[in-house]
Amino acid sequence: MLLIAGGIAACASPPDVSCAELAGCYYFGKCSTLPDGRCAAAGDDCLQSVVCWQSGFCGVRDGGCNIPATVESDCFVPRGAHLYEPCADGGLCELVDGTCRRRASRDSDCQTPTWGVVQGECESYGSCEAVDGLCRATRASHCEKATICRREGHCGLVDGACVATSDEACKASEMCAVDGRCRAYRGVCVATLEDCLRLSECAADDLDCRIAGGYLLGACAWPSGAFEF
Repeated sequence: MLLIAGGIAACASPPDVSCAELAGCYYFGKCSTLPDGRCAAAGDDCLQSVVCWQSGFCGVRDGGCNIPATVESDCFVPRGAHLYEPCADGGLCELVDGTCRRRASRDSDCQTPTWGVVQGECESYGSCEAVDGLCRATRASHCEKATICRREGHCGLVDGACVATSDEACKASEMCAVDGRCRAYRGVCVATLEDCLRLSECAADDLDCRIAGGYLLGACAWPSGAFEF
């Protein structure tokens, strides 16, 4: 799906854009910049994110937004506007370090789907091995075979997670073909004006695909009033 921002088709060139300006900040709380340039959640970043408002992912852990909990029963309580239940909807049924998570005691735990989840963490995110109770990616092949590589271009291994590390991986992803996100930048695939102009929908309808500000930098969008695709 393409995102609407300020009534015009929004695109961003990777070079001078901060994490706080990218769509990943607005939606997933990844507003802070790590020393290697990748975007991650820190401090109060998650509190203002869409995933917090919609599903209760308002806490920060390991560079991402998580569901905070003080007792395990918290993981069975619906959260956010979408009444997301951590255990039933996401398989996050155990209290681990103050958050609702899926505890992995062996590698097979990372490969088995849980309640409300179609794929295991290995198949979905490349997190195939149990490390300190959590599923982590430990080999490049884990990422290359994962759904997140095919769909979002996150085919490179960095610090136990699969991220976008090359333009080639982004260009081969489904998000490049559908959303114009064909360039690797700060660990994710983003769109440039050139990428947006290549989209068949943009060319066919002569859309105003120019660069815009706001919270959707790095994504392409329809002008205001047009339907999404």
